[in-house]
Amino acid sequence: MRLLIVALLIVSSIFLLAPEIKAEDNYKFQFAEDYIESLSLLKSGFVDAATVMSVTYDNDISKGVAIMKVYQSQNYNLRMAKDYISKYQSSSDELIKQAAQTALYSFGQQIEINNAAAEGYKKLNSPEVMRNNPSQFNQGEWMDKLGKLQAAKEQTLLMLIDATKLLTAVLVSKAPGEEGKMNYLVITAEQKDAILKRVEEIFGAKIKVTDLRDKNAGLETFDLCGVVLYRTFSQPYKTCDARPKGFKEPVSE
Repeated sequence: MRLLIVALLIVSSIFLLAPEIKAEDNYKFQFAEDYIESLSLLKSGFVDAATVMSVTYDNDISKGVAIMKVYQSQNYNLRMAKDYISKYQSSSDELIKQAAQTALYSFGQQIEINNAAAEGYKKLNSPEVMRNNPSQFNQGEWMDKLGKLQAAKEQTLLMLIDATKLLTAVLVSKAPGEEGKMNYLVITAEQKDAILKRVEEIFGAKIKVTDLRDKNAGLETFDLCGVVLYRTFSQPYKTCDARPKGFKEPVSE
């Protein structure tokens, strides 16, 4: 009985002395989870597109139809991604609000670009247009427009890299650690490990590449979001549950 009492006292003292995890920090972790899931939805769409482009088709019409289906699927995923993030666009946390608004704008732009590209493929594959007025659709102009749409999509992906950087800033504690360095996160070790595991599941091992200029790494623009997340949370940042016992983070003004 004495041993049981001693054990309970030890456990109680650990919980009493451990740094308190604030509700606002759990909110930040929830945002991180939702944001990363929105990236997962986008990644799925890019995988589908790569699969379609790797297949050999009997004719251009069959290929065009397959590509249009990919655009539809991507837009469905993009709308789901927006659902994950939209609740944060008016957050009282300025960094979360900026990250959410940037991501939502990127998602919206990608939907518009996909719609414009799908409309072009629809005309290209229209028997009526090709039979009655083939000059209505200029192949050269279409390829030029398609290239511009792809360049525009690349710009929207660069926005997502900026949003991802804002997310990492959200999870870094503003309270200095040892020697005045900002070397603590607002999340626990368990939460940090969960983020790393999910990021690797989504983007694969290639995000661990050390040289971003390595063309053999197979990194696409979107994959840089995964690189940013992996490099941040695989760094020796200390987690909030590793703070000295009894530590209390200053109250935000």
